[in-house]
Amino acid sequence: MKRKMLSVLLAGLMICSFGGCGGSGEDEGSKKGNGSKEDVEVVTWNTARADDHAIIKAVTACLDAYNETAETPIEIKFEYIPDRPTQEEKLKTEIAAGDMPTFFDCDPNPYLNQVAKTGQLVNIGELIDEMGIRDNFIPFTLEY
Repeated sequence: MKRKMLSVLLAGLMICSFGGCGGSGEDEGSKKGNGSKEDVEVVTWNTARADDHAIIKAVTACLDAYNETAETPIEIKFEYIPDRPTQEEKLKTEIAAGDMPTFFDCDPNPYLNQVAKTGQLVNIGELIDEMGIRDNFIPFTLEY
C-alpha cells in the first residue's frame, strides 16, 4: 500500500504541475534507514524534459512542500535524457533489463501498450479511483 500511496502522491504532484500546485519492489525505489524522520524514500524518474522545465520545477516545489511534514520524505533522482527518441530507447533497455525507473514520462505508443499488458505499469487513474480521491484533483488535469 505504501508504494500505491507513493505513486498517487507523485502522480498528484505531476498533475498539480499542470493545474497549479494548491507495482512494488526495490527496483522502483529504495528505502534507507530505520523509520526515523531522516529516512528518505528514493525514487527514480526518467525524463526527456530539461531540469529547468516548468513541470520539473513544479513537481520539485510540491515535493519540497510535502517533505516539510512527511514522516518519510521522498527524494527524486531525475535522469535527464536529451530528447524523446533517446529517452524511449533507454526506457526500452531498462524495461528489458528489469531495471525500470519508478516514474517516467512518455508519449502513448504501441510498445508501452505491450508493457502495460504485462502488469509492469500502474494505471494512475484506476489507482486514484480505488483510493477514492478523484475529487481531490482538478478535473482537467486527470485528462492529460
